[in-house]
Amino acid sequence: ALTAAGRFQQPDLDLDVPLNLRGALARDRLGIDEGAVSLYQGTASLRGEVRWSPREAWQFSGAMRGFDPAAIRAALPGRLNFDFDVAGDAFGPRATIDARFRNLDGQLRGAAARGRGRIVLQGERWQFDGVSVSAGSLRVAADGSLTPAAVNLDFRLDADDLGVLSPRSRGALNSRGTISGNTRQPVIRATAAGRGIELEGLRLARFDADIDLDPRAGRNSNVRIEARGLEYAGRTLASAAVALRGSAEQN
Repeated sequence: ALTAAGRFQQPDLDLDVPLNLRGALARDRLGIDEGAVSLYQGTASLRGEVRWSPREAWQFSGAMRGFDPAAIRAALPGRLNFDFDVAGDAFGPRATIDARFRNLDGQLRGAAARGRGRIVLQGERWQFDGVSVSAGSLRVAADGSLTPAAVNLDFRLDADDLGVLSPRSRGALNSRGTISGNTRQPVIRATAAGRGIELEGLRLARFDADIDLDPRAGRNSNVRIEARGLEYAGRTLASAAVALRGSAEQN
């Protein structure tokens, strides 16, 4: 049996956190029957295993209570609770990390939050499976993958009040679609609509967009964007419309 108290340090993730654990130490692994970690203003209770022979691997499951996202992004204060399962196949930056969260609840910028999903990080590749998070009237969902060179992502965003994202934002926004291909010439198929938007100095009374954009050679695109009541940097535009049809070579 083993009982220990100390600090867990992970320079790659900029972590230096206090921990307490009870478990058993063997030649090839550390089994954790009960552990507690203070992290981002919250406390995680967990159990799991760390193995270094015959190969490196680790896995934990447990519950986080009182997590404050403002510790990562100051514009998103709150207190969140969720259950988690996380595993890795190595130590350090070369590990593939597989994280699942569920039963998320609590408050985010004063709004009731809910969520669940799975996120896998393998090198520079992010994989999103069934990720769905809501906070008040804001709902975000994502499935697919993303790397610096390529993207294959289905997304959905519904927000009756963008103020949930930022105290200086206002308005309603609804968008859904797919982004695929390489990041230099992504293929975008999406619809979007906004009303009464204020965002980073931009004001927009309303806009509607229907986008079928394929910038690859020989491929056709059909893009329609209409906007009204645009104000930015002291300038006003009553209305604007953009229409694009045909291939990249024709436009």
